[in-house]
Amino acid sequence: MKKIIGKCSECGKPIHIKGLCLRHYKRVQNKIFRARHPLKCRQYCKEWNIRLKYEIFSHYSGEQPKCAKCGFSDIRALCLDHIYNDGAEERRRITNGEKRSLNGQKIYQWIKKNNFPNRYQILCFNCNIIKQRELTDKRI
Repeated sequence: MKKIIGKCSECGKPIHIKGLCLRHYKRVQNKIFRARHPLKCRQYCKEWNIRLKYEIFSHYSGEQPKCAKCGFSDIRALCLDHIYNDGAEERRRITNGEKRSLNGQKIYQWIKKNNFPNRYQILCFNCNIIKQRELTDKRI
């Protein structure tokens, strides 16, 4: 049986090393690593973001990401569209009304964490703009 030497200075859990629990110790080590290797970390994050976007878009369009309306498949010109046109309400709901930024990557993470809700489709920018114009014309 391990003897508990003390408690973490951050959260009060049993100490792992250097006065911190395992969670907070790893957080400090990651911060040090990111400071020492900024280019490596930036490249990793960029690749991770691309993989996440591809995963989300592939889920909503089948095997290969493509526009739900016209079939265009260049991922650089595809975007996630709210089927029910409630993106603003959804952002407020996800952030609990806080005034903080909710960029594409955070939305993608939220979608994956919430098991890919059926509220989205993939559209190319052209079809997305046409959809918005059609909605605006109906309101006038």
